[in-house]
Amino acid sequence: MIYVYPFNDSFTIIYDKAYIDESLHGDLIEVESLPEGTGVLKRRSNGEFYYESTGQEIVQEPVSPVEPTPTPEPPVQETTEQKLERVLDELVIQRKHNEIAQQQNLILLDVNMTIYEELITLQDRLNNA
Repeated sequence: MIYVYPFNDSFTIIYDKAYIDESLHGDLIEVESLPEGTGVLKRRSNGEFYYESTGQEIVQEPVSPVEPTPTPEPPVQETTEQKLERVLDELVIQRKHNEIAQQQNLILLDVNMTIYEELITLQDRLNNA
């Protein structure tokens, strides 16, 4: 998803709205894709985006050939003990994450129960009034 932000009579392209202030999110326009081209991004009256030429040509520098990169060394093979230690460490971390998630779920359950109890109390008060 691509976002464009109106700026005077043109638009600024934003690829991730997390990088701009939340107060500007309401003015963002969400688009699936933009046309190919260069220049100033504009919008026609029918809503279609296009690039308006700035009158300046873009000169591309010649690309120098890239040296082939050497093949990387094959990874070092883990011993059985190293692999077992790594897997156990991952299990411990996963268990801690599960415990945290369980604690968060219990907190949410407690909050929901409190709200439910308050609603029941309010309903009783309304029925008795």
